[in-house]
This record gives sequence, structure tokens and C-alpha cells, in this order.
Amino acid sequence: MTKPGTKTAPKTFPHAIGRASLAAAHSLDPAEPLAAALEKYALASEQVGEARLQQDAQIVSRFNSAFTTTLNTNLMFATKARKNVENARLSLDAAKSRAKTGGGGIGFPGLGGPGRKDGVAEDEGLTEEQRVEVETAEDEFVGCTEEAVGVMKNVLDTPEPLRNLADLIQAQLEFHKKAYEIYSELAPLIESLQVEQEV
Repeated sequence: MTKPGTKTAPKTFPHAIGRASLAAAHSLDPAEPLAAALEKYALASEQVGEARLQQDAQIVSRFNSAFTTTLNTNLMFATKARKNVENARLSLDAAKSRAKTGGGGIGFPGLGGPGRKDGVAEDEGLTEEQRVEVETAEDEFVGCTEEAVGVMKNVLDTPEPLRNLADLIQAQLEFHKKAYEIYSELAPLIESLQVEQEV
């Protein structure tokens, strides 16, 4: 149990294995080569654990918040644009339905402008007010669709997610490079203790 005001031990795997190695070293005779090797390994593991904590802090500061902000912002705009298209389509359908029921039962097939049959517009039975309402709704739908396409293209074309991913990879690269350096210095020391013991 941790006393109030004392620092809790880091919970990374290298820290845990370092603590276990140190405990094992202290349970042996200090003159034993294995005890010395375990102490050196414990120290190296502690250093790797600290490098891991640095990596995690960099990921949180340089990747997590930036990537979340980028995605949330882009997805928020995309969702809003999609909703606008949906609402514009519903408004267009409602305007066509009102015109159909109030304009002699003439329909409007498809998403585009007024339907045609043999080159003759099918909206001839509509009042000017109905025609203007349908055309306005069509213009609104087309405008919202074009805007949504632009927003979606922007989501795909923005370099921010790749920049954020590059930051994540850089943090991981720095950690693994540091761990490699630590273990590269440790390996010959352990090998020399092994050779001494064998002799």
C-alpha cells in the first residue's frame, strides 16, 4: 500500500521487469555474477521504462489530441453537410409532392429537374408558385450536394491526419531507438559476466 504523498511506481512493462530483476538481485549473494547481471538489467529496464513514459507523453501531446481534433472537426463538418443534403432532399420531395397533389396529379421522376415526356415538360399543369417552390428546392438540393462533395473531398485531402500519424511514428521511433541503445550497451556487459563465470 502506498503512503500518502509518495510517488506510485510507473506501470510500464520495463519498469515492472526492472523491479522484479532488482528484487531477484537483492535476494542473491552480491558476489554472484547473476546478481550483478540482474542489477545491470534492472537499471537498463528502468531507463527503457522512462523512455517509454517519454514516448507516451509525446503521443498524448503530439498525436492523440491533434488527431482527435482533426478527425472530430472534419467529421463534424462532413456530418453536417450530409444532414444538409438529407434535409434538402426531404424539402425537394415535399415540394414535389405538394405540387403533384395541387397540380393535377403530375409526378416528378428522379432527382433532377422536372420530368419530361417526349420532349414536353411534365410541369405544365403547375402554378407559377408551385413551379418556383420546386425549382427553389431543387437549387437548394443541388447546392447542398455540391457543398457536401466539397466537404468530403476536403476530409480526404487534408494532410493533417498524415501529419499526426507521422508524429506518432516519430515518437515510437525515438522510443525504440533509445531502447536499442540501452540494450546494446547492456548486452556486452552481460556477455562479459557470462564469460567470467564460465572461466
